[in-house]
Amino acid sequence: WAREISGRTLPDGTPAPLTTLTGRGYVDVLASMLGYARDLGLLFDNPIPAFREQLRRRSRTKQARADAEAGRSVRPIAGLAELRRLVEAAETEAENDFARLFEVQKGHATKRALTLEERTHGLRGLVAVLAMLDAGLRMGEVAALTWGQIRWGESEDDPQRALWIDRARAKSCPVGPPKSGRPRAVALSRR
Repeated sequence: WAREISGRTLPDGTPAPLTTLTGRGYVDVLASMLGYARDLGLLFDNPIPAFREQLRRRSRTKQARADAEAGRSVRPIAGLAELRRLVEAAETEAENDFARLFEVQKGHATKRALTLEERTHGLRGLVAVLAMLDAGLRMGEVAALTWGQIRWGESEDDPQRALWIDRARAKSCPVGPPKSGRPRAVALSRR
């Protein structure tokens, strides 16, 4: 495991480790071979179950879970700098959309009228990013979020300010209950 998955390098010396998913495939093949050897009486102890338990203990980090996801491009945000870049990119997109809308409102000629979705795409993306970061909402909960779910309160200092999460929209599915099945109130950030 250490040589093929963790320590493999390319001819020029740069590291090119195989993915954890590939490594688990290799372990499955080894488990089959050792199981067959045990059936034939050539082997009395199979080390694979203990090794799989060791791999399970290692896979408790965000990055390890992302590496083990089959067929998905999961890139967890690991540090503060990456979070800052994500928020700045969302803010820049929202500013660009607002500037484009402002140019249209000033009377500059356009080939066609922009739809509401096109005019607010960047702002909606920024709100989605901030809702997921500040409130800890899931992607499906943000996709189903509506104005009626916001409890504004009396002022910014009102502890009753919250988002009422009672629905979610999974990929290509209609709006339904949240993942837990129960509605919940999530504190609304000042931002």
